[in-house]
Amino acid sequence: MAHPVRGWNTWNNYQFNITEDLILRQAQAIVDLNLSHLYNYIVIDDCWMSPERSLSNELQADSNSFPNGMKSIADKVHDLGLKIGLYTSIGETTCEGLPASHGYYYLDAATISGWGFDFLKVDTCGLTREQMFNPAPFYEQMGVALKAQERDIVYNVCNWGIWEPWIFAGDFAASWRTTTDIFPTFWRVLQIVDYSESLAPFSKPGHYNDLDMLEVGVSGTLFNWEWTPKIRPLTHVESKTHLSLWAIMNSPIVLGLNLASPDLDLKLVEILSNEKLLNLQADPIQRPARRQLVKTEGPLIAPTSLFTGFLTMLPHFCFSPLGDCTYVEIWTKQLSHDALAVMVFNRGSSKIRDVKVSLKEDLHYSCENLIVEDVWNSDFSYDDELYTLTASKVAPQGSTVFILTPSSGICSYNGIQHIDANNFKIDSNRLVLLLLLWFISLRFIKS
Repeated sequence: MAHPVRGWNTWNNYQFNITEDLILRQAQAIVDLNLSHLYNYIVIDDCWMSPERSLSNELQADSNSFPNGMKSIADKVHDLGLKIGLYTSIGETTCEGLPASHGYYYLDAATISGWGFDFLKVDTCGLTREQMFNPAPFYEQMGVALKAQERDIVYNVCNWGIWEPWIFAGDFAASWRTTTDIFPTFWRVLQIVDYSESLAPFSKPGHYNDLDMLEVGVSGTLFNWEWTPKIRPLTHVESKTHLSLWAIMNSPIVLGLNLASPDLDLKLVEILSNEKLLNLQADPIQRPARRQLVKTEGPLIAPTSLFTGFLTMLPHFCFSPLGDCTYVEIWTKQLSHDALAVMVFNRGSSKIRDVKVSLKEDLHYSCENLIVEDVWNSDFSYDDELYTLTASKVAPQGSTVFILTPSSGICSYNGIQHIDANNFKIDSNRLVLLLLLWFISLRFIKS
């Protein structure tokens, strides 16, 4: 793959309430909004299948929601010039209790290929006891089954990060989830970023860390639990930062908002249409961004330096009730032809800030005759004698992304954090502990 998948998925906005008509309206909206050259996969998540397999043990569509069957919807999406994806699990059932693929990997791969699907998301629900201890061989079996098909099917491992899929899935999958599910609030977005950043060494051309689906324009509940109250959706400022981080970290970018809504926020469409930003995801060397510099001052909730082990799952924020603080992050993404992408992120929660970055001292980037471009068309200045870049008026939780391109001369860059992926392993106990804490808190809340 030239870059991670970009598209639209049913789950974040509709969960199990999906129909053929709904999906086709979203596909048509992508075309009508002139987004199809940027987001070209339509992915049908859980709850598309019948509660029973066919007499020949094949998966089959729910006849009420998909009366024309899955091949029909695949053909219609292809007729729009788009690609189409489907969902299953390596276990016996999906997360919603419907038939999944354990024991039927080759049959299901052949069925899905025969229907004309281009993408398969494989979840981690309904596991057998054997799979609970080591799901990797079963994910690999599905990978082998997909590779045996004549049709090229992009394989996404939705393993929640708990069994360290970045270690095993890169041999056969196009992408793998790094964490448990996202939900539409900005601090959860940052949790996923903070945890996934150190996994950059495992990403390589054709095989990518998946930070989960985009929450731009999506409203929902805490932890995606139906009984919890609705939470405030992301603002425009947070949405730009969310999209920017996913793009520079080389994650798949899969939308979830209702693109066919008559009340669609066109500002969000404008944000999602930033082709210069999305092109960074497709840079030929496919190197994910790293957090290069953190500037902090004032009352933070646990400064980054204190976060190790399990605590890396917690968000880092300025705590404005105790007074103003500075919390700025500088991210860098090495690009082809000695170019560099630089993201300035005002993670603090209280003030608009001007952020000055020394290319030589802060980023260890030395390059003559630079062309500087801001992909968000924000205010900035660049001093080519001092090699200083200043991002102006960066809003709290806001960011901007620069592309530094040398027009001539010799460049050097020593700012990449070099980590040997072969000797680097994340302790999955922190995620297991997090899940246990969630379930314990759930019991207390219910009682």
